[in-house]
Amino acid sequence: MIAVILVVVVGPKDLPGMLRTFGRVMKQFRSMAGDFRRQFDDALKEAEARRRPQGHRRRSLA
Repeated sequence: MIAVILVVVVGPKDLPGMLRTFGRVMKQFRSMAGDFRRQFDDALKEAEARRRPQGHRRRSLA
């Protein structure tokens, strides 16, 4: 159904180019999302390391 609508709206000549462009944009988006996630995870690990000094470990009360 979507393919038929795309062919009618975009046209059969321009459809392959449009799909390639869409694929490139999605690849860039995924890359940026992955970079954001890595930076967020790194910041979270850094905050956790600052919160708990490395030489100290939690002691159980038992």
